[in-house]
Amino acid sequence: MRRFTSPLAICLLVAIAGCVVSVGSLKPLYTTKTAIDDDRIVGTWVEYDPIFNQYGNSTYVITENGRKAYSAIFKRKRDDSDVEMDLHLVAVGDLTFWDCHPKLAQDDDPRRMSNVRLHDFTRYELEDEKLRLFSCEVRKFERRLVSDRVPFFKKDNQIVITATTTELHRFLVKHGKELFSVDSPTFIYRKTDEEN
Repeated sequence: MRRFTSPLAICLLVAIAGCVVSVGSLKPLYTTKTAIDDDRIVGTWVEYDPIFNQYGNSTYVITENGRKAYSAIFKRKRDDSDVEMDLHLVAVGDLTFWDCHPKLAQDDDPRRMSNVRLHDFTRYELEDEKLRLFSCEVRKFERRLVSDRVPFFKKDNQIVITATTTELHRFLVKHGKELFSVDSPTFIYRKTDEEN
């Protein structure tokens, strides 16, 4: 079973490597009606394993970037890399998702792959100082796209959804809970001033 543990890491890997099996969309998941504001997401978030009382290698810095819009910087200690993303929060039925995509790089930026910015999305739940991120199972996702006749293509181990925002939204209302499983969420925690 293939699962992704970090949606911003997925965006990073898609933007830099282009070789990870993942799901992206040419169209955004959000619209002006479905985008939501939630200032509780603003701040610095870190991967943390409470069992081993240990912080992970990734930090997420999320800031406001206008009405119903955020910027996110994904930082990895391991290789000292940063990727800046545009981030929107989206209500899809009774679920919440975030839609992130890399900001366009400068022409001389070695991370630049093309002018196409795919929208990567994941389901999330925010409770107190903990953000729970739900991964998608790519094979099941692809089967559902085929069975529901949602337009997509595969390129370089990436599923690229070409459906409209409305079609994508309708698809996730129908299958979001099933495809973004509660079996193995990733937890990131708000970083406090004492941890800086």
